[in-house]
Amino acid sequence: MSVPVRSPKISTPSPRMVPSPTVLSVKKRHPVTKVPLAVSVSAFLALIAVLVGTLAAVSMQRDDASLRADLAQSQEEILARIQRLEQKSCTSLSASIIPPTSNALPVVVSATELNNLKPIIDIASWNSESANTNVEYRDKTRKISFQLPYSKAWGNATYKVAPFEVLDENHVRFGAIVPSLTPEGTISFQRGFTLEILPLRTLSSAWQQFSREVTDAKKTNKQVGLFELQTMTGTIPWRTIKIEFSGKKFNYVLSSVVHGEEISNEKVFLSIIRSLKSI
Repeated sequence: MSVPVRSPKISTPSPRMVPSPTVLSVKKRHPVTKVPLAVSVSAFLALIAVLVGTLAAVSMQRDDASLRADLAQSQEEILARIQRLEQKSCTSLSASIIPPTSNALPVVVSATELNNLKPIIDIASWNSESANTNVEYRDKTRKISFQLPYSKAWGNATYKVAPFEVLDENHVRFGAIVPSLTPEGTISFQRGFTLEILPLRTLSSAWQQFSREVTDAKKTNKQVGLFELQTMTGTIPWRTIKIEFSGKKFNYVLSSVVHGEEISNEKVFLSIIRSLKSI
């Protein structure tokens, strides 16, 4: 007797049993760029490297070859620090923004800076010849200007002479810087001329003060354009010459001092006096 084979009964799930897909709404966010702190630190060190490169050229008291070598070494050391910082923080700051250089010379210096630096120079190769052009000195406080003598050739391959140096609000030194050996064997650097701006005073009071400060004092007075010029010479203890005149608001004194010889720089002084103007 054959037994009938029953087919398995397959139940069809109810639609209620099938969960409907859930659609999630995701808001798109804009990427936020974060700059590592090390990058800003590295950038700061890079700027310091540039400053060190400039200051090293001014502050070193050695000959040209040693000055260039120390300058390059200082910059390389700072670049190495930046690279180590980059590797630690995995940043990509390029060190090429401050490449080492040995071409930071010449530097522009004043007589005061040279006397502080005491550099080793060859006096024979130092240029202190006569000026061949003029530069303008502007006093914005007093609203006046002068044309002062200058030469771009002054100095040597390492140091170039600044056109003038303001000592304080009343004194400006200008002209060539002249090096000379001192009894101690060091080199002294002196400017040729000084411009002094004083409160108004009479030329007679100026003469009284000058004659008290120097020996064998002499003076002459003459009219040049709108100004009466008083030329005074004497020894303090070397020969000096001063020309003083009165403007509308101030007195102006041009002076020069040279060791061992009497000088007359009236031609230079007269050119400066004629260049005086209001600004």
